[in-house]
Amino acid sequence: MTAITERAKSIHYTTVKKPEELESIVNSKNDKLLYFALKNIHFTYNSLFTYLVKEFYFDSIQISKSKSELLSELMEVSESTFYRWKKSKKKVEEKYAERLSELIQLYTYGEEVFESKVSFLEWLNSPNLHLDMKPPIEHLDSIPGIRYVKHLLDKIEYGVPV
Repeated sequence: MTAITERAKSIHYTTVKKPEELESIVNSKNDKLLYFALKNIHFTYNSLFTYLVKEFYFDSIQISKSKSELLSELMEVSESTFYRWKKSKKKVEEKYAERLSELIQLYTYGEEVFESKVSFLEWLNSPNLHLDMKPPIEHLDSIPGIRYVKHLLDKIEYGVPV
């Protein structure tokens, strides 16, 4: 077998056993690898819950919502579903892995633009003139909302006042 065939085969069978591995694949910016990885998610809702709490919520940042409310909205599930994830050993469905990959992409980019996770999260939770004085985090409940927040980050990165 040629090296190219071996590589293609390994991409096809990439299994993601924990959310941190998905983060690494998202950050590689390899869409083909990400596509196949999302088809082969093998981590549990419990590990997804733990990852979300660790990576997307900071007690030190002033947020008007509870942890469960915020994180359930980010994942587009009810708070009760979010809490069921805490104990669930079931494998994560592809749609939630896709949602997580979108959020990882946005948060990674935000950290790059602001040069720190804390600064990005403070901006994400602060009222924004371009969003009718609502914080950008309130617009992460849909793919168009995520794209618009990314657009605002693009402006900041290139020095356009936001």
